Amino acid sequence: MLKSSLFQDKPRLGIRPPAFGPKPPSTLPRSLFVASDRGRLTLAEFNQRFRQIPEQTAALGVCEDGLPVLLNLNDRRGGPLLVTGDEGCGKTMLLKILVQSALAHDPEQRVLFTVVASQKEDYFEIEQSGLETGQCLGVYEPEDEILETHLQQVVGLIEKRVQRKQAAPPLLVVVDGLEFLITARGEIRNLVELLLRSGMEAKIWLVAALRTADCLEMGRWTRHFRTRLIGHMPNQAARRLSLFGGLDAEKLQAQQEFATLAAGKWLIFRTPDATAGNDVGTENTLPETEEDTGEDDENWDVVVR
Repeated sequence: MLKSSLFQDKPRLGIRPPAFGPKPPSTLPRSLFVASDRGRLTLAEFNQRFRQIPEQTAALGVCEDGLPVLLNLNDRRGGPLLVTGDEGCGKTMLLKILVQSALAHDPEQRVLFTVVASQKEDYFEIEQSGLETGQCLGVYEPEDEILETHLQQVVGLIEKRVQRKQAAPPLLVVVDGLEFLITARGEIRNLVELLLRSGMEAKIWLVAALRTADCLEMGRWTRHFRTRLIGHMPNQAARRLSLFGGLDAEKLQAQQEFATLAAGKWLIFRTPDATAGNDVGTENTLPETEEDTGEDDENWDVVVR
């Protein structure tokens, strides 16, 4: 459960500074994005900078004003979640950041995850660390014979969790390449559809990535996704996939920027540099500011979407 009561009964993406307590991090230095050689925070620096956010929350990136975009994994209204964009826009990177951030802000190591990806090797490091802590339920390729059995076990958790009516940890079901459903066996398709329809009742998040072209062709599946993170793509496609105009998706920087709707407006954020080393060197360490008070996370609030 989240410590902060401010997260209860509110939507799920983003944060805004509170009207009380210590100064919020809205006054973070302009040098926020110059911590790494690539002009962005490394993932380690990112987690260090926003270490005060509530547990079981995933930080996805940072907006221009220096505030992070957060995903409350205990708010069932947030999912399922779809990451979409053209080839090479950074979809896999964002999925990995989501998982790594959720684990980094879960001191009791209760958040669970499982991955289905055609490029299984992309998740090797996350799989190894997750197996060590017991949080990884497995990383599978779409062709794995045991994938169907695994998905049956995951779907079986829905009824068990709902019947128990007890607090259960979030479970992230990451599907990197949802287009595999086009040629998947009927039973696998049915299991994924059950997760899309009912998974959030048991805090089982289906988080998927899908190329723009495939996304436009898979309306039966994409209509289930409540939250969409849009990467670089043609503006016409962005209007169709988001059902909301006003986003110049063609200007989003590949491998760096994504956008999502928040309070009826487009929220553009930059992801941390997950390709940089995880060790924070002295030259790249962000200076401590007056805002880094170590106060409890009661001082964070969720932006209404």
